[in-house]
Amino acid sequence: MKKIIISGKGGAGKSTLASLLSFVIAEKNPSLKMLVIDGDASSTLALSLGMGEDFKKYMPVGELRPRVKDEREEENNMEQFKEKCLIKISLAGLPMDFAYMGHHSTKECFCGYNEALSLLLNSLDKNNSYDVVVVDREAGLEHLTRNVYPSSSDFLVLTSWLSDDYFSVIKEINDTADILGSTKNRLLVINDILGSCKSEKDAKDYIEKYGLKPSDWFVIKRVDTGLLRQGKVDQALKSDKELELAVNKIAEWILSA
Repeated sequence: MKKIIISGKGGAGKSTLASLLSFVIAEKNPSLKMLVIDGDASSTLALSLGMGEDFKKYMPVGELRPRVKDEREEENNMEQFKEKCLIKISLAGLPMDFAYMGHHSTKECFCGYNEALSLLLNSLDKNNSYDVVVVDREAGLEHLTRNVYPSSSDFLVLTSWLSDDYFSVIKEINDTADILGSTKNRLLVINDILGSCKSEKDAKDYIEKYGLKPSDWFVIKRVDTGLLRQGKVDQALKSDKELELAVNKIAEWILSA
């Protein structure tokens, strides 16, 4: 099971990338079984998938058991997930599964919710339930210290604007992933919708300045988020050839690794 964790500072375009990447992977490989998880408490990915508010009728993953004592409890947890959390969606005509971590209305921390998500991902991996799982994570690096981080065989996609405040965050995420012994399959995706990246040298200068050594890096420009919110991710991609090419390259890199 290929698990793709999309991480970065808030507003970097994680949810946008998650929706685009999910569509392209499914389009290229319609036989693959795919699950897309909104792992951010603010649940913004559903909007980028054009789902509106309907997903809130389903139980969030965060309300599953955060811990299990034995295999029987783990199996029961998985049954709960399938019956109450799993949402069958169609992204621009392509079928896939969706679930969301959710959040509670109290002032408590989200540790239990993250632990429930971590346990679910481990169970899905153990059972080889899906071919590809795309996880849009919450902003910053805290999720890495809450047991929801990519293992050695997974993919960590660092998403950032071409600016110091955003690059400083992905530097911290990258360094924390090193400390935790996380995956070396790391991609950097620069969100350049404002056109700050004038040349390849601009991107390389930032990568070198922050001591990043990604497996590869890509630049994404001009995303029509209005079309995404309408569930028209295919039209958003095809409206800009550079965008379509970049997202296809990212998907190809992950699928071939």
